Amino acid sequence: MDAEFLIFSKDRAAQADQLLRSLAAHVGLPYRAHLLYCASTPAFAAGYAQLFAEHPAVEPLDEGQTTVDAAVRRVVQNADARIFGMFVDDDVLIRDVQPEDAPLLALTSDESVACVSLRLAPHKLHSQTHGRAMRAPAIRAGTFDFDPRRSWRYRKQRHIANAWQRLRGRPTPYDGCWQVPFSVDGNLYLLERFREFCAGVPPFPHATAVEPVLMKHRRSWPGPLRGALYPEERLVNLVMNNVDSAGERYPHPGHSIAEANARYLAGERLDSSPFEHGHFDACHVETAPIFTGP
Repeated sequence: MDAEFLIFSKDRAAQADQLLRSLAAHVGLPYRAHLLYCASTPAFAAGYAQLFAEHPAVEPLDEGQTTVDAAVRRVVQNADARIFGMFVDDDVLIRDVQPEDAPLLALTSDESVACVSLRLAPHKLHSQTHGRAMRAPAIRAGTFDFDPRRSWRYRKQRHIANAWQRLRGRPTPYDGCWQVPFSVDGNLYLLERFREFCAGVPPFPHATAVEPVLMKHRRSWPGPLRGALYPEERLVNLVMNNVDSAGERYPHPGHSIAEANARYLAGERLDSSPFEHGHFDACHVETAPIFTGP
């Protein structure tokens, strides 16, 4: 069993480096990584040049020389692996992922399983992105339905019921991260099925539209939208800063990406060891950057 990973990054070479190091430390199956990046200044471009010098096996995909849509489709179409996964640069793996793990075996043997989520776990009961509690759906044998009936009418009824529950101050199922089968934060798919699905969706106008476009067309997925998960999360989002405030619905700590990039170029590296094997009630963990010296 092998894998192809597509990573999205903007102006955060230091955090992309942290993700790549965590993949190398925790992924126990052969994989190839592609990094689609956007550098908005020469200094950030220098950060990525340093990143690719240190990770020569990673394929660089520069948004300045290709479109996001073309890059995503080329990687998906040309990939030669059993598993396909997507990540963003603030993701960090904190536990091992091995080919013999039950969720990966379910993905490769059970046609009802669409994906494996590396960041969801039964104890994920707070949505940092929405700033409220959420309730996990029914989990049976390590799997759950993202949308049990998948009909428009049912989803409308569900949203009305969820809104009423929130007004009463109660957490709701199928909320927050539990409703995203096409997350770009560490969801793994069978490449063949994802390729078939991706071929039928419209273009991705920019990197932050990849997830919404896939979600909008999720009923085109060739099979049930059922996810498999680990009893403990394998990945967390370490939220340190924000590179694109437009449309964001939640606050970020606001630590400077320029400062992080300068420290990365000076030889310092982000340290995710304090989060190793952690147990977090949310998929996103706000933190100040933790650097180690050159």
